[in-house]
Amino acid sequence: MRQETKLEKLIFNIIESRTQKLIVLAFTLFLFGFSIYMIAPSQLVKAKMLPGKDSDSFSVYVDLPKNSSSKKTKEVTDCISSSLMKESAVESISVFIGEGQPMDFAGMVKGSALKSAENEAEVMVNIARAAKRDERSYNLISRVRPIVQEKCSLNGANIKFIELPAGPPVLASIVAEIYGGKSFEKRREVAYDIAKILEKQPKLVDVDVLADEDSYRYGLILKNNEVLNSGVGLEQVKKMLYIAFEGMGMGFINSENAENQIQIFLRLDDSRLLDEKSIESVKKKIYNLKLMNPMGLMIPMSQFVEIKKLKQAPTTTSKDLNNMINVIAETDNESQIYPLLDARDMILTTLTNKYNIEKIDLLNLRLIDKKTGEKFDLVWDGELKVTID
Repeated sequence: MRQETKLEKLIFNIIESRTQKLIVLAFTLFLFGFSIYMIAPSQLVKAKMLPGKDSDSFSVYVDLPKNSSSKKTKEVTDCISSSLMKESAVESISVFIGEGQPMDFAGMVKGSALKSAENEAEVMVNIARAAKRDERSYNLISRVRPIVQEKCSLNGANIKFIELPAGPPVLASIVAEIYGGKSFEKRREVAYDIAKILEKQPKLVDVDVLADEDSYRYGLILKNNEVLNSGVGLEQVKKMLYIAFEGMGMGFINSENAENQIQIFLRLDDSRLLDEKSIESVKKKIYNLKLMNPMGLMIPMSQFVEIKKLKQAPTTTSKDLNNMINVIAETDNESQIYPLLDARDMILTTLTNKYNIEKIDLLNLRLIDKKTGEKFDLVWDGELKVTID
């Protein structure tokens, strides 16, 4: 017959004795409470949601104000490239202006695949293998980030360093989603209030509000009566304007050295580009264009066109069919929970003069504008939300 081991005897004694069961339960509860105390109130032990990933590449996202030219974007990316190439660990750099790098899963989530405008760019940085460098990639990024941002934040550029995620990719380490309000402008105002508080957290970097600033465009409104009275065809005026500002395809040619047909594209020379983004430059451009009517008279295009300054509709973001604005931030060698809790406490104390603030659940808040009564929901998302889920 098999004899009981010492461990089995101990377990049976605890099960059979009510006093010993209570002692074990009390001791277990004490250890559980002490472990929470070390993480939260005392911070003797720092909780880390996911460990940093030492990877062989990282990206730099560049966002300039809307309608900025590719020339201004290139000034920023050139500065970033020259600064990073001074690092011995950096092996090569690829710059993508007006687009993101070749798409991967992380890029789909972080918005790289959505880059398509002249004011957007992505810089892909390849560094040496881990065995050939003394510094981990996340420490390298933490060190060079303030240097690059201070030196290269030209033309109003926002520069963000994007590391490969250690776990499931998210938009950013900390994401504040702003819902509610009666207009995009009011949501954006609340988003900027939250962003200012996130910027005050010493361990948060790359804070950005993913919302367009107010921007304007110049619309060309045809004076149909003036065109008809001049004898110039309306279609002729439209085509001249299109060729002057955009250009248009006129046909194709075939070549034995080309696999596909080669398009013939017609446009004016570089005089079609404006010297500056002002209504005076547009007027000067229009005035230099002339059309001949059936009587042989050269008529300036300015007689046919009225120039209007129009406010552009902002890009809107929605989630579950609800309009919202994201405020994002990254942590600098820190767990997400501590700066998030500090930011939340600061929101509760510093924004009370402007909003009535209600706690929705464990972390999320509702802000009610004291003047207009509009309600805004602040929902925390990002890496912390993924970990909690």
